[in-house]
Amino acid sequence: ACGDVEWEGCEPVVGVQENSINQEIVIYPNPCSAGLVNLDFSDYAISEATEVSIYNLSGQLVLRTKLKAGEMQAQIDIATLQPGLYHVVLSRNGRTRQVQKLGVN
Repeated sequence: ACGDVEWEGCEPVVGVQENSINQEIVIYPNPCSAGLVNLDFSDYAISEATEVSIYNLSGQLVLRTKLKAGEMQAQIDIATLQPGLYHVVLSRNGRTRQVQKLGVN
């Protein structure tokens, strides 16, 4: 039973599983302090130019950089970012391919 309604196979939601495609890109350290953050693309084929954009929670673009085809790792200087939560967005040809969360202390 879920509440007052009985549903077969109904179970309470206790969490949300991240989309497994997001596990292909590793951001570390995360959360991080001001300085450099590392992006590891070892499991993600960067077969063409890819753009990395970082947005604050208001949706404002705060940082952007480009990756070359074949890159496996990148470092991004986040020294100018204020403490908070950000979205790291990878896009190719104007289409979003990956979104990850980044915490800055």
